[in-house]
Amino acid sequence: PSFMARHGKGILGDFSGKVGTVVGGNWNGVSYMRSLPVRKKNRNITEAQQNQQAKFAMGIRFIKSLSPLLAISYQATSGKTNKNVALSQLMAQAVGGVYPNVFIDYSKVVVAKGSLKKADNPSVAAPATGTLRFNWADNTALGNATATDKAILVAYCPEKEDCLFTVDGGNRSQGIGM
Repeated sequence: PSFMARHGKGILGDFSGKVGTVVGGNWNGVSYMRSLPVRKKNRNITEAQQNQQAKFAMGIRFIKSLSPLLAISYQATSGKTNKNVALSQLMAQAVGGVYPNVFIDYSKVVVAKGSLKKADNPSVAAPATGTLRFNWADNTALGNATATDKAILVAYCPEKEDCLFTVDGGNRSQGIGM
């Protein structure tokens, strides 16, 4: 089994890489040391494992493309990174299917997490090639929503695994952004 421990300038001091049967490194400013993993050769994976691996790989690629946005729009909690929190939510709510036909239900993806009230009835249309028009209902004064809250607009291209976004997509009261 592989074990992990924190150490502060222990007998070996901070180190990175493999030393004998242990590996050292640093993650988010925390030094760590762990044993080398036990490698199992000729391992047959089950269909359920293959399905989960395919879903997880798809989720990782999607979250990676959103990484610059998530650094701004997600508030990390309980020691987890913003990407890990977003991936966990994505896997639970928006990734589905059975290998090899796994998919992301983009209508269930959450690209921002915080205390501000979400827009009501969001939609998007393509009125012309290369143009997207985002619409939402003005819900100013409901909960903590104000007229000058800025919309976050996101477009994702699955074929290129690329994301475009703006955090200045129009005021809540306008109900439209391009």
